[in-house]
Amino acid sequence: MGNIKKSISLFAIILMIASTLGYAGFSYFASSKERVYSSEQVLNPRSAVYYELLSESHLSGTIESSAPISVYIFNGEELQKLKSGETGTPYKAWENTKSVVLEATIPKGDYYLVILNPGYESVYVKVSLTNER
Repeated sequence: MGNIKKSISLFAIILMIASTLGYAGFSYFASSKERVYSSEQVLNPRSAVYYELLSESHLSGTIESSAPISVYIFNGEELQKLKSGETGTPYKAWENTKSVVLEATIPKGDYYLVILNPGYESVYVKVSLTNER
């Protein structure tokens, strides 16, 4: 649990910077019933990218990287805590991994998938996700 708090505190700082820049380098197809996220990108050291998820939906797919990353799903309230510098609690978390296979049920409300590069070197990240109601 200590590693999650360290990662999340670092993430709070990174997210404040990233949120001022908006959504970073990804493309997606969006509708009211389905979103398909597909990207290949370089995630700079100590940076993050996030994706808005559909309420009451199913998220599936893969995230692969060239070095260890952390992947989180936060609800809107917990994400706001992070943006204001507080510690947030993720709904789901995968830490220090180079590959994540996602199969998650997203509850009602505002939820976000966050990919964090906690390292000191750039990381190549490939995202292939489907989020559907």
